[in-house]
Amino acid sequence: TRVTTLRRACDPAEVGEVAEVLAAVVRAALGHDPRFDLLFPGDTTFAGPREAYRDLLARGGRLKANPDARRQTPGEEPAPQLEPEPQAPTPAPPAVLRPSAPSGPGSAPPSRPPLGPSGSPGGGR
Repeated sequence: TRVTTLRRACDPAEVGEVAEVLAAVVRAALGHDPRFDLLFPGDTTFAGPREAYRDLLARGGRLKANPDARRQTPGEEPAPQLEPEPQAPTPAPPAVLRPSAPSGPGSAPPSRPPLGPSGSPGGGR
């Protein structure tokens, strides 16, 4: 298998070198991740960068690694870190008010007078 790494802020010819793989990856992400849908609203061919790479090769040019860049052994690149999911604030449970028990004599609520034969308080007088 061949491993290709694409860094950000690349020259169009550098993008063109990996355009075939890049196009397949972006096409697979379309419709699944709205960020890709926004960045690539239909054109995932990378035709411009492919042409720039072909022109570079046609003129006898080639892409060279930066001699000052730190060399990495295969598989040394760290795995991408997943961004933590934002946590929704936990709503506080509603306060439950419970009536307190009467404490001591005279603390009970006043009682109603008994209903009379007519169903009214005090006998309907």
